[in-house]
Amino acid sequence: MTSLFTRAITGIVLAGTIALSGGAAFAADLIPCTVPGSRHTYGTPFNADAGLFQDDGDDASQQISNFGDIFPDGIKFHDRTYTSVFLNINGNISFGRARSAYTPVSIPGLSYPTIAPYFSDVDIRPRFLGIDRGDILICRDVDNQRLIFTWYEVGYYPRRTNKRNSYQLILTNATDQCRPDGVYSTVDVQFRYNKLEWTTGNSRQSGGTNGLGGKPATAGIDAGDTVNAIPLPGSGTAEVLNLIHKSNIGQPGVFEYRIPGGGLSICGPNSPEGCEQSCIVYNECADENVNSCGDDALCIATPGGHSCECQPGFEGDGVTCTDVDECADDDLNTCSDKDDCVNTVGGFNCGCPEGFEGDGVTCTDIDECADDFINECNENAVCTNSEGGYSCDCREGFTGDGVTCTDIDECADDELNNCTAESTCTNTDGGFTCECPDGTFGDGTFCNEDDFCGDETLNDCSEDQTCVAVPDGFVCACPDGYENVDGVCTDIDECADDALNACDEDAVCTNTDGGFSCACPEGTFGDGTFCNEDDFCGDETLNDCSEDQVCTEIPDGYVCGCAEGFAEVDGVCTDIDECAEDTLNTCDDGATCTNTDGSYTCTCPDGTFGDGTFCNDEDFCGDETLNNCGEFSICTPVKDGFVCECNEGFEGDGETCTIVDKCSDEAFNTCSPDATCSTSTDEPGYTCECNEGFEGDGEDCTPDGSTPGTTDPNVGNITGGGPSCASAPVHTTGGISALVALGLAGFIAARRRRK
Repeated sequence: MTSLFTRAITGIVLAGTIALSGGAAFAADLIPCTVPGSRHTYGTPFNADAGLFQDDGDDASQQISNFGDIFPDGIKFHDRTYTSVFLNINGNISFGRARSAYTPVSIPGLSYPTIAPYFSDVDIRPRFLGIDRGDILICRDVDNQRLIFTWYEVGYYPRRTNKRNSYQLILTNATDQCRPDGVYSTVDVQFRYNKLEWTTGNSRQSGGTNGLGGKPATAGIDAGDTVNAIPLPGSGTAEVLNLIHKSNIGQPGVFEYRIPGGGLSICGPNSPEGCEQSCIVYNECADENVNSCGDDALCIATPGGHSCECQPGFEGDGVTCTDVDECADDDLNTCSDKDDCVNTVGGFNCGCPEGFEGDGVTCTDIDECADDFINECNENAVCTNSEGGYSCDCREGFTGDGVTCTDIDECADDELNNCTAESTCTNTDGGFTCECPDGTFGDGTFCNEDDFCGDETLNDCSEDQTCVAVPDGFVCACPDGYENVDGVCTDIDECADDALNACDEDAVCTNTDGGFSCACPEGTFGDGTFCNEDDFCGDETLNDCSEDQVCTEIPDGYVCGCAEGFAEVDGVCTDIDECAEDTLNTCDDGATCTNTDGSYTCTCPDGTFGDGTFCNDEDFCGDETLNNCGEFSICTPVKDGFVCECNEGFEGDGETCTIVDKCSDEAFNTCSPDATCSTSTDEPGYTCECNEGFEGDGEDCTPDGSTPGTTDPNVGNITGGGPSCASAPVHTTGGISALVALGLAGFIAARRRRK
């Protein structure tokens, strides 16, 4: 079978040094591509467009179909024409369907058409808020008739950014340049490699350690039929890192191929008929029959010829180049531990021991416990970090090796629980509960026949004490900030004992009921637990916090932080897009999340009901036929239902609510002992009315100068049961005693409603 793809140019073999892979002279610049409205250099990041990658930055895909103004006839690849492509986060684009696989597959060997600049386990989820996670961008460059896909400063799984890669894939419409008989679609494919520092994700399937080893990245063009393909040099091996130095056109880090009519054209003097003048510009470096450079050299095209130069990590005349062993000469490698230097073809690798991360020049311990993606501890285990590793220990109430933890049934072994013999022991995850039999009182570790704390006659705790039941009795405890002195809870003076307060030595400590407060002396600044001589945050000349940062005083200085909802990026407080990460917002799956400065809002779709954190299909509280809340209750919608709660002043289950009778218990009303407390049957609250012979507002009632008795009609004085009022004449108005009228007015004024 004839291969669909024929390699356009044999390619100049360039092996590069890993030590130079970051910013070496032998690497390709990325092609900038500005998009109106985007602040990015290389186009629009996928996470800025709604409806694109439906994921959080790992193993996701985006279908791109709006490129008709660049490829009006579609893109012909292999034996089909496509009007859309899938941009896959893991370093490739595919045709016909998305590719979510993260472990690289050899080229050839893919099951459907794919162009892979660097098929590897890319992960651009931020490990911590505020840390640059890298980006994947798409640019539709209509002016130059090309699509540009950029992977910029991307890290590897899981959420690792200590090594980063930057590369591009560019598809250009070249139909007008090459139109042989029967060919109606010509696509130029260009790979550009600017930075390559890692090859492999740290997953079990990929098998990487610190971004290297395992199953390295693959690169090239694959028709998806397991036969027709073009692998790039080093694809699927550790040497794939050296793509930044290699080329098939004499430009380090650049590879170009042409696909006319779905197949690959051989460019140069022997191009197929119809393409002689349209293929990639001919130079001697691109023609293996003319290029005399060795496999480990860089061919440099010159007018009418070429020159050869050994690539970094090699030495020789350019025709013959031999590998330099940098590890044999401490001056040629930068490894912090020379014993960890590993020579490679064209370079060297500074390795960090397992459990550490870094570039080999600097290695820092990985806190595996801070990242659930790294440690294998069970959810019921405690992870403890150590230098170069970690350990897992099952929590109390569980047994196992820490990776697997199973619940211990304490109730099955009397030695593992402290329930009394008569109590009921119930096993729970990680523990157990004890419950006393009906008619006894306690927590199950003891069961008393008497309810010492529930029955006030059985304990002598004062009002300011808390009664706590203990086996066969009770104790009277005092709240925090108080101590028991002769049976009375007495305030502790924390200011009298430096060990009991946290005030700065220069601050003024003021004792309060149950606590204390600290205040800095005048002319000093702080919260009292520290007092600074300078007002670092109040005086803008003493701090360098920007306008969008929050200044916070600390002992002898200050810190600049970001307000809630913002994260620091390159020294600038940048709004966190909570809507871009499901873990950062509480919106319902069906709700619309709208990012705002420092926060976000959730809105239910039309036709649904809720606050956005949930969206119900039914309006449970708006439609009285859907809820059973009573007359004096409030209906509150919740996810998939509703709850009924009695109004203030009422009690019940929400379906039936009755007024709380505050008059039945003196502890719930403030009426005077000389007043009558009254409640209504349909309104919450109560009223206080001074009894006859008293006056006041119902809370405070004082004798009105008379007591109930008889009136002597002959004298006109009230007598009996009180002080003599003989000297007080009776004045009548309209047949009503003025005194009685005043009493009635006082009675009316005394009636007022209490909540």
